[in-house]
Amino acid sequence: MRWRRPDGGVIVASDQVVVAFSAAMHAALAGPERGGILLGRRMGGSGTGGDIIIERALGPDRRDRAGRFAFTRGAHHQVTVDRAWSDSGGAVNFLGDWHSHPEAVPRPSGRDLATWARLVDLQWDEHLPLVFVIVGANRVQSWELGRRSAPRATRLLNC
Repeated sequence: MRWRRPDGGVIVASDQVVVAFSAAMHAALAGPERGGILLGRRMGGSGTGGDIIIERALGPDRRDRAGRFAFTRGAHHQVTVDRAWSDSGGAVNFLGDWHSHPEAVPRPSGRDLATWARLVDLQWDEHLPLVFVIVGANRVQSWELGRRSAPRATRLLNC
């Protein structure tokens, strides 16, 4: 799975990520929302251009809260982010988050946009946008959001 980034470069999802999103896609209309964090690498260094490699889509787990129309990721995921960063010598980091929606073609809700803005404000480097993925029953959509910018949809290249 690959998306074209708004300012150049691509977002590439590993096979593990595709499997996780496929499972969420199959469950999108039937069960509670699910979600988690995205871990991976930024290639090219700058916040614009360059490629983003999503190596792992983690979650959900029993400590997260999931309902029919809401998913809240628990703070315990930070331990996983810290461990990935440390184990990789700083190469693998938090890239953003993902969750499912009970709709065919997902769109971010007002709550999603507010959550994304809070996460971006916590980023250590204000020039690096985060990636946000919503998995629907028929489509996986991705957006980038950086500080002081509106969410920008990425364009799915293949599925």
